[in-house]
Parts: sequence; C-alpha cells; structure tokens
Amino acid sequence: MNKELIDLINKKTAKENFEYVKENIKGMISPKSAVPLEEKTLYEVLNGEGEFFLLKASYQDFNLDKENKLLDLKLKEALCVTVCFEDDGSLYSEIEKFVKYIYAHTTLQQKFYFGIKQVEQLSDYPVKILLSEIYPINQLQMHLGKKVDAFIKSDVDYFKEYFALVRGKISDEIGIALLPLDIIVDDKICDKDVVLLDSVTKEKIVAFSIEHCEDRKALDIYLLKLYYVFLKLGAKYKH
Repeated sequence: MNKELIDLINKKTAKENFEYVKENIKGMISPKSAVPLEEKTLYEVLNGEGEFFLLKASYQDFNLDKENKLLDLKLKEALCVTVCFEDDGSLYSEIEKFVKYIYAHTTLQQKFYFGIKQVEQLSDYPVKILLSEIYPINQLQMHLGKKVDAFIKSDVDYFKEYFALVRGKISDEIGIALLPLDIIVDDKICDKDVVLLDSVTKEKIVAFSIEHCEDRKALDIYLLKLYYVFLKLGAKYKH
C-alpha cells in the first residue's frame, strides 16, 4: 500500500479506527485480478468530499432476495460504492447476483466500482464494501402520512419522474447529486402530514400538512416549499 493512500486514510479516519480501516482497505486491493481493484481507484473514491463507511461481511450475511437494512440504507446515502469480492472459484453466481443487487439499489448519479480477488480460501469477511462521498443532505428521511403516501402511489410513474426532475434541479444548484430520499410511511403522524428529518441527528427539518392531497396541482405549493428548503439546506448539509 503506497504512502499517499495510507496518509489519506490517516487524514480521514479517527485515530482509534486507523488500523482497522487501513487493513480492510489494503485487503480490497487486487491489481492482478481479471477484474482488478487498484490502489489508485481506492485513493480516488476515498479522496472525495464527505464521509465514508466501511462494511465487511460474508456472502451468507445477505439475503439478496429481500431487504438488507444496513446495506440498503448506506446505498441510499453514498455517492460512490466500491466493493471487493473474494472468489475461490465457486462464487461466480453469488458475485453476479450481488452486483445486480447494487445496480438495482443505486442510481445513475452514483458511481459503482468493484473488483474480484482470486483466493484459494475465503477469509472470514470475503465481501468488503467501501461507501464514500456520504453527505448529510443525502442522509435525510421523508416521513409521510398514509393518505399522502397512498396518493403518490396512485400515480407512481408521474411522481417518480417529477421528483427526479426536482432532484436534478436541486443537484445543479448545490453542486452535488441529491439522491432519492429515504421514504418512511409513518403511522405515528397524521394521514396528511409530511415530515423531513435528519436521520443522524433526528432533527426535524420541516413539517407540514397537505390539506388537499388528492390533486396534483394542490401539491405544487408544498413541493415548491420543499424545493426551497433543500436549496437552503444545500449550503449547510452539503459538507
């Protein structure tokens, strides 16, 4: 491992976590593989702004036919996903399924790199995932009342396209990609309520009730309100 990468890990990692992070990132390097993951790639993805999160696991830790709570959450937050898969020659189908899973749970605005490290025997944690460029603005949660959620789901294609357009405009304004929000249908709030929370601090960013949530046009004023809220948060939550 070269000095530049070690220095970068030291710069971005708390002292007590340095050895753990260094050894796991070192274990991801596989330049001579048929599907390589090189030091320069790891340096580039770690050198971006924002925080990072390192997850290591066995293949058996994930059921890729269902939700994986921690992994799914981090995939919603990170603008860059880098994975090293160990392969003893028998894991092609598992690795292929895992790669497809990550593509299905990320967007075109996110970067995804992976390498396959050929080994004779798998280590205790043959899957190492480095999630980087995590910004607080991509760690927000949207809690919806049941009637608001039902209305959005009644015309999901329209709202999916509309929300993507709004996220694109906000991303252009704040200079980083705003990823789809973590949406939670919350039976603890009123049916027509919308609450935006910081998932880390649990701070309530904004909350309002939609009086008429059966009409697209009636939603415009609230969506415009959220648009300006995100623009305002851009400067505070970008870094």
